[in-house]
Amino acid sequence: MVYSKKPEMPNIRTRTYRSGRRIYFVDYFDPVEGKRIREAVSPRRVDAQKRASQIYRQLMARYLGEPEKSVADISIESVIEAYFSSKAHPIRPLSLKRYRIYTRNFQSFMSANFPTVLNVSQVRRIHLEEFLQHLLYAGQTPGTINAELRILKRTIW
Repeated sequence: MVYSKKPEMPNIRTRTYRSGRRIYFVDYFDPVEGKRIREAVSPRRVDAQKRASQIYRQLMARYLGEPEKSVADISIESVIEAYFSSKAHPIRPLSLKRYRIYTRNFQSFMSANFPTVLNVSQVRRIHLEEFLQHLLYAGQTPGTINAELRILKRTIW
């Protein structure tokens, strides 16, 4: 669907609670719903700026009539391989080998415990929490578990 009014860049707002905790929000107008949307993002301004940029790109794609891209049919394996192929040069070979081991552990865990989850869009937080518990019960140290979590966040999320 193409829209007649060009979208504007979302606004970033902050709110400080009585406890001193600060949270950033992204405000924008959704032309599909015809409503203003305010989305709580993060206590970090950088994250709010990234989200605002992402929203603006999506709104502009709709405005220009570009087809929406979906990750619904992208498999976990292909996302991981795409990540490694894009990062093959700046990463040292031993680090790359270790990262592949970490992602292989996740893939084998998912195929053994959640065989119906095949695509990236189906992976949920509960799957990741179960995987981390599995690593803990398998005797992995907290440092190794955190390293695996970092790599999974980079590749899948």
